[in-house]
Amino acid sequence: MRQQDTNQITYRYLTYQEWIDFDFSQLLDRLYPRSMQSRLHAVADQYFVCGLLIYVSGELSGRVSLYHNPLLQYKDQTSLCLGTYECIDDDAVSKCLLNQAKEWAREKTMRYILGPMSGSTWQSYRFKTYGTETTFGLEPIHQPYYAAQFNESGFLAIASYNSTMTRLDEIDTDKIRLRDGYFQQLGCEFRQISLSHFEEDLHSVYDCILEGFTQQVFFTPIDRDQFVRQYLRYRSLIDPRLVLFAVDQGGQVHGVVFAILDPTDPTRRTAIIKTIAAHPQTPYRGAVSHLVHKVNLAAREIGCDQMIHAYMHQDNISNTMSAKHRSILISKYTLYGCDLTTA
Repeated sequence: MRQQDTNQITYRYLTYQEWIDFDFSQLLDRLYPRSMQSRLHAVADQYFVCGLLIYVSGELSGRVSLYHNPLLQYKDQTSLCLGTYECIDDDAVSKCLLNQAKEWAREKTMRYILGPMSGSTWQSYRFKTYGTETTFGLEPIHQPYYAAQFNESGFLAIASYNSTMTRLDEIDTDKIRLRDGYFQQLGCEFRQISLSHFEEDLHSVYDCILEGFTQQVFFTPIDRDQFVRQYLRYRSLIDPRLVLFAVDQGGQVHGVVFAILDPTDPTRRTAIIKTIAAHPQTPYRGAVSHLVHKVNLAAREIGCDQMIHAYMHQDNISNTMSAKHRSILISKYTLYGCDLTTA
């Protein structure tokens, strides 16, 4: 970790279009090999307020994007969010960058800053704070010292998340068949997503997923078209046998398990459960847990030997289900917050 002369520091603010057009290679080449840069999360347009760059002696040394989501509340107040954060390994530079963001928030009479979060939990958020250097598909790519830089600038952990791994060598197929029959008698059926009607199926699960997520911490809604665009980007990674819905006889979706093959595993032996959601008013108690068993079985049948349950908040239903499936912890992630009246 170097210490730069802060007298040589200057800042620049960018609009969204200026950010999109900006060449960040001077900074990113200092931080990552070119082969990794394509996995960095792109800036989000929704709730984007401005981009902030920091230069040291004329050299680009850090960046952060600022977002204001009026629906996102922390301690009953709207907050500023910081996303797409990148910075050299220098505490003086990172403090200047984050302090400049704090000053912007104070000028707008905001009390809290959350980060990393690109405007909402539908976009990239959280730092990885525990686990190996090896990453799986969808996992955030960032420098391991970023969490410490946030800590040094007065940010404290406000939410924790886990990713776990389940081995697929012990699956009770007889129990799965029995539970299939039980739910069928209740009028609950299970079906795969249709790749030929992919957008239509995404529209059909929208209500279930949004209602299922409503009680999650930092949840804010998005409209149906935005939701469909979010999930369309996973189409090329989908094996329809790994995306299952619990539906009633009228076709209404009551539960969803959305898994993909890990794009970073060339052996195609790892699958990732990205989304688990149950409609809070469903009459089919236990259906979503059963869906997880069925997705695990389907993954094994197509050649996978392990399933990752990704990004589960420590208190939510997905984490409870993961524990029931005898999973082992592989990674932890942290979201940070800063109270501007004390920092």
